[in-house]
Amino acid sequence: MTKRTGFTLIEVLVVVSLLAVILPMAGGTIFFLLRAQSQSAEGLREEMALSQFSHTFHSDSHAARSVRSTGPVPAQNKMMFDIGNSRTIEYLAEPNGLVRRTVRRADTVERREQFRVGVASARFEIFDQGKEAAVTVTPRTPGSAQLDGHSRPATGIRIAATVGRDSRLAVLPPKTGDKK
Repeated sequence: MTKRTGFTLIEVLVVVSLLAVILPMAGGTIFFLLRAQSQSAEGLREEMALSQFSHTFHSDSHAARSVRSTGPVPAQNKMMFDIGNSRTIEYLAEPNGLVRRTVRRADTVERREQFRVGVASARFEIFDQGKEAAVTVTPRTPGSAQLDGHSRPATGIRIAATVGRDSRLAVLPPKTGDKK
């Protein structure tokens, strides 16, 4: 009697059955990982844009001589910094998650930038008689957060900076007792 090589029908059916279970699970896992990577990359882009926006807002506020709201009172979607030498920097928060920054010298636009703060709204405020400028970036949610059965508004990120800090630091008197 000759020995045959190969697989029996039962062995082939067992392997096909196992593959029918394993392959959909592997496909689902790959889909989940790709979706998670996409969401992670989008979140990173938003965080980097918010970080850049925060840095630029602080720099503009520190360099400014004064700050004011533009538009109807209270204009919480616009803010203008007076830098001096007829230069102004205007911030405008749009409802689509963009914050536009426009640098002007007199009536000439020197530079335009936009920051995508994600699915959020920005609100500008002035405090302490114009000595502090702030912007609050609040995520837009379909409704208020429900915690312990109570409705609470979504919290945001507050970015605040002292207006004119750089010019005030430039005129500080030297410390007494410093040796030259």
